[in-house]
Amino acid sequence: MSKWIALKINKRQETSVLVQLDNAHRYMVQKSRTSLRVIVEFILFTVKQNIPQRGHSEDRSNTGQDSDVNRGNLIEFLHLRCRDIPWLPERLTSQLATHQQWLSQNILDEILNIASDLVLKDISKAVGKTGKFSLIVDETTDVSNKEQVPVCLHYIHSGQPAETFFGFYEVKSAKGKALFQLVLDVLLKMELRIEDVVGQCYDGASNMSGNEKGVATRVQEVALKTIYVYCYGHSFNLALQDTLQENTAIRNALGVVQSIDNFFNTPKRENVLRSVHMPDIDPTPYSSYIKLKSLSETR
Repeated sequence: MSKWIALKINKRQETSVLVQLDNAHRYMVQKSRTSLRVIVEFILFTVKQNIPQRGHSEDRSNTGQDSDVNRGNLIEFLHLRCRDIPWLPERLTSQLATHQQWLSQNILDEILNIASDLVLKDISKAVGKTGKFSLIVDETTDVSNKEQVPVCLHYIHSGQPAETFFGFYEVKSAKGKALFQLVLDVLLKMELRIEDVVGQCYDGASNMSGNEKGVATRVQEVALKTIYVYCYGHSFNLALQDTLQENTAIRNALGVVQSIDNFFNTPKRENVLRSVHMPDIDPTPYSSYIKLKSLSETR
């Protein structure tokens, strides 16, 4: 009888069990998207502001409640949002039981990769509309002793010159052939053609500007109208280094400045320097102390 009555109601309302199941599924999908949107918004905010997301102790069982332990920026942000989103605490608790909170490191990395791909896709579309662009490539060694290659593109966007950083790419070899293949792979990923390159800007290293096997020569073999320009910033830096090395007075002055930094580079001596009275800055000791800095070879 109950099934018969339910059937008459469904016919009267022009619905069915399949429609009800579909509506229930749509409702669950909408709730999941709303919950995920809260997490994605904060992830994008942390990336834009360069804020760490993870914490040393991440207890996700009571996100809606206060905790004496710092659970990291992501969990604490969700705890803060639980105050103004009434359904969020119950949602996170129910998802915890089914392991679907979307707060694991793998999920966060996947969201970041998706966001990165979307940004690069928009940039590649803007570059593709201009038809022509220039390459800016360099290679350097990071603190872990790995070769990192930053790739930038220079193009015209809305009538104005624009320069966009595409990313760091690790290479196993710093030879011209390997760097040229990297450039091809990056352009292929961005759906850009190497034949549309009209300008190149590298430093003067043989692997970049060599006449036979350098990246500039290899690109010019494919893009015949490409012009190679030696990086002016790198040239200026080399000129300054040579000038400072040849000028005895400047070289000695910089040596004295470096020796002063070496002398005060201990906690005891630095505390003595902090206590020195600086009448032109502030009469109170320790209030406006400026720490000495070591010289940089490239600056």
